[in-house]
Parts: sequence; C-alpha cells; structure tokens
Amino acid sequence: MSTPVGGKSETGANAAAESGVKLRDHDVLKEGWASKLSGKALFGQYHWDRRWFRLVQRGADVTLYYYKAIKDEDPRGQVRLTSNYVAREIEAGEKVKKPHAFAVGKLVDDGATRTYYLSCESEEDKLEWMATIGAAIEGVPDRALKRKSTVRVKMKNKVQTLPTSEIGATVTKEKYEDPKWRIQQWEGLCEMTDRPVDQWKKWESKEGVAVARMSFKEQPYAIIMVDGMVAAPCSIVYSFLQQACTEGGKLDYFFRDERVLQSIDPDRANAIVQWHYKTSLPGMTPREVCVLRSWVTERDTLNGTSGMMILSAAHGNFVLEKDATLCRVELSGVVLKPDSTSPNKTRMTFLAQVDVRGSLRGMLKQSYKSGLLVRGFRTSYQHLVEEVATYMKVISM
Repeated sequence: MSTPVGGKSETGANAAAESGVKLRDHDVLKEGWASKLSGKALFGQYHWDRRWFRLVQRGADVTLYYYKAIKDEDPRGQVRLTSNYVAREIEAGEKVKKPHAFAVGKLVDDGATRTYYLSCESEEDKLEWMATIGAAIEGVPDRALKRKSTVRVKMKNKVQTLPTSEIGATVTKEKYEDPKWRIQQWEGLCEMTDRPVDQWKKWESKEGVAVARMSFKEQPYAIIMVDGMVAAPCSIVYSFLQQACTEGGKLDYFFRDERVLQSIDPDRANAIVQWHYKTSLPGMTPREVCVLRSWVTERDTLNGTSGMMILSAAHGNFVLEKDATLCRVELSGVVLKPDSTSPNKTRMTFLAQVDVRGSLRGMLKQSYKSGLLVRGFRTSYQHLVEEVATYMKVISM
C-alpha cells in the first residue's frame, strides 16, 4: 500500500474544466460528507480534511470528486476510477485509526499511485460508499444507484462474519482424528466439484479449462473452482501432486513456511499444519491458517477418487504470529477423478472456499471480475498439466 504523498491528484485546469460541465442528476451516483487523509505532511504528520465527495459517472468514465464545500463549483481534486481500482477495507499494517474508514486505490500497488483513505460518519455510510464505488467500477451504474436500499444487507453480512477468535475453531480433535469423519468430508468435497454449470454464479470455459465462482456477496468467503482434464492416469497425477507439494517440489511455494502441529498418522498423510503467507502489498498484514491437510488415495474411497483436502481446524499448539491476520478455509482441495471414457485421462478439479478477511476480500473480487485472476488460474492450470506430462515421461523411461 502506498503512503499518501504529494497534494491533490488532479487539480487546476483539467479539474476545473471538467467541473464546468453541469452535472445531471443521473450522473451523480452518490454524494456526501467524509474526511480524507491529507496528502500533505505538516511537520511529518498527516491530517484529516472534511470534504464533500461526489461520485460521478459519464458513460464509461467514473470519477470521484471532492470539494471543500457543498456549493463549490471547482473540485479540490478528483480520482479517476478505472477498472484496476478498488474500494476496500483498511489493513492493520496501514495504521489508519479513524473510525468507519476505507481505502480507494489501485488493485495492485505500483508504488507510484496514491491511495486515498476516507472516513465516513457511520459504518453504514462507509459500506454504501464502498458498494457504490465497486458497482460503478464494474460498469453497472444501475446497480450502483440501488445500493442505498441494499446496504442493510451488506451490514448483515458484515455482522455474520466470524470474529478472529472463532476462525478455525469449528473442527476439533475428536473430528479430524476420526477416519470416517474425514472420508465424509472428502465425499462432501467431491459433491461440490460435481455441481452442474447452472448452479454457479459465473462459469467460463476456455482452452480446455473451466473457471467458476459462486456469488461474492452471499457469504463472507470466496468460492472458486478450476476444472479440466489431464492426459495421465489418476495414480500418476496423484503421485506428482504429492511429491510436488513437499519441500523442494515444484509446488512447494505454497507450503514453504509450513509448520506441522500434529501428524495424525505415521506417513503424515493427515496432519494439522499452520501456513503463513506474506503479501506483496505494502501495509498489508500476513495471512495465516490452521488447517487439516488430508491426502486421500483411491484405496480410501469407494468412487475411485483421490487428491488432497484442506479445512480449517482448531489445535492447542497453534499460535497466531504478531500482526498476522487469521483466515478461514472451508472445505477445499484438489479432486482427481478417472475419466469415464479413458483410464489414461484424469479430471483434475481445484476448489477453494476461503475467507481471506480484510481488504483482500474486495481485491479478490475486483481482480476476478477484471479477468486478471481468471487468466491467472487458467494459465497456472495449463502449466500444471504440462508439468504432469513431463513427470510422466520421466518415470516412464
């Protein structure tokens, strides 16, 4: 996250020229008072200025103007909200203490573009601003204009989000040490990956890889699936994944900071692990999870499936690192299923149900809808298919 620097974003001739065009009522999506963290440091200190904000949409252009007074014709500044902008929650590392605050900035911090910090007069107003800005950026002004009547739903969803003290506390030792319980969860994961296309909010299939998601607003966590076929038997794909996920493997970057809290069985096929992920964005706190990781073989199941399952769990040895944010992982993993037409093909499906918490929620949603995340998932899947093909050639020599 960039530190606020340097004065107004776009003022002077350009801002005045734009403000000279009288705003039609339907151009104004939302307006109201809020405080803005000043970009000018006085004696090394930033201060908050109360400003009148106006979110305006003209065609495909979305701009957030701010004025010193309601009746002012010339804005003090403006922020052009392109598709790579996002309105998000404040991260702990940003040290913004003002109540009801949120941030408006680039989806991916480039180190040169300013991030704006706004503080509203109430939590409801904050959520309404964030929702309206988000809808406008997504290019759905009609939905943005309706946010005033639906913001209470946002408030309800926010209240229902589990507090940090409860994250990962739902799956206890009595459950995760029971082999029958683990298989029941695995069967539930397999059922989720078999959902028909019409049960997903969005389904995009291209180049042999399907990327699907559920609605981002109906629950506090994101549900995303990546699905496709691999030209290799299930046993080969399973062997590759298990080896690639260990230290030194080609997929170990997901697990390099792993801490094993408990090995449930001698071969560590089932274990309680703690994962720590550092984010690349300045000011954003690291994320941590405490999960049951379970490798499931074809011998364990009745339907010939195999793969890996992860799920948030409670453990007495888990200690959240200082300044880290604890996330929740609902039933997730990778499911390998033999293709019905050929034993030498495998349907490989990744399902993630994760509450990343904080500002990462909004960033995840925006990056998905911009297409950036979808392209990334598809490219990663195709790369993984190539790695499996290489692995199969090596072991066949």
